[in-house]
Amino acid sequence: MSQCPTEPIPPGCAGGKGFFLSANGWTGFRSHHMEFYDSRKFTRIFVIKGGPGTGKSRMMREIAQAAEQEGATVSYIYCSSDPASLDGVVLVKGKRKIAVLDGTAPHTRCADVPGAIDEIVNLGAFWDSELLMKHREEILSLCDRKSACYQRAYRYLSIAGDIDEERQKILTSCVRWEKLKKAATRELRLLPISPQPCEETHYLSAFGMNGKVRLDASIKTSKVVIVSDPFGSARFFLNTMRDILRDEGVYRYGLFPSCFSDQITEAICLTGADTVYLTEPSDLAPARRINMKRFLLPDAIAENRRTLRLLSNERKKMLEEAELSLREVGKYHFALEKMYGDAMDFTGKEAFSSVLCGKIIRLLQKDDD
Repeated sequence: MSQCPTEPIPPGCAGGKGFFLSANGWTGFRSHHMEFYDSRKFTRIFVIKGGPGTGKSRMMREIAQAAEQEGATVSYIYCSSDPASLDGVVLVKGKRKIAVLDGTAPHTRCADVPGAIDEIVNLGAFWDSELLMKHREEILSLCDRKSACYQRAYRYLSIAGDIDEERQKILTSCVRWEKLKKAATRELRLLPISPQPCEETHYLSAFGMNGKVRLDASIKTSKVVIVSDPFGSARFFLNTMRDILRDEGVYRYGLFPSCFSDQITEAICLTGADTVYLTEPSDLAPARRINMKRFLLPDAIAENRRTLRLLSNERKKMLEEAELSLREVGKYHFALEKMYGDAMDFTGKEAFSSVLCGKIIRLLQKDDD
């Protein structure tokens, strides 16, 4: 079965509206930007370079809104540390697919096919370098403290991952595997075979400055199925569905791993059935629920309940500490944003943004090749 990483989310997954391409998790920072932004699968890619607070996210939003007014399908790629900011937008109209993305760290992107496909957008042309140089030591200090907070957060996340692994080892021996696999298979029995089967993988959730955020509101399907999650056991059901879908290799579906680990499935969208399966908690109103307790051995759970609760509580504490460190990241990040923002010629930048937006809209308006 083929992968289709550069396509917007299939209709019925999230309406092409929003997802994450990176995540802060148990093994540190994970990013899928490189494979997603494969130059050969885009008409044009505009790579924005500039410091924090230079208006990259605002520029992308303005371009995306103008593209939507032209009838383009727009996918918003959000920043995993700060979902209020954008990492990129993908604009699709007819056969034309254009990406506008943040090409700065931690997902640095260059012009892989310069000129022919990729174009660098340099917002550094609108800042006062002399002013920034006067604040050189302060900027360096803020960057160092920001980096230290990230590293501390990743240490706590790593501990949380070790605790979760121990919890899952115990839970694995508590599952009625044959019954669970039969139930997962039944969920897929009416799913139509796709003429273009593929697994599309994005993150629906992120863990950053505001704790864990999940974009449930962007899901546009007729049917929502919620899988209960006692002690984190819902992953077993969704991972089993994932494995069946991969083994069959004839379906088109959206796969959403947990931000904490790609080995944990947090949601699956069955495009052909217009149905999404989500783990708890969720604000969406479910058409029905799948109770994981029916797949767990009561005696085994009772025997291990105390340990499972202990591990769940300790995992929660580590995630809370990681969140505190990421909130401190935000303090230094926003201080850097202010310093760079104060050095920006936003009048010139906005005039430039307007010209760039017009250029991109004209590219979308061209007749399909």
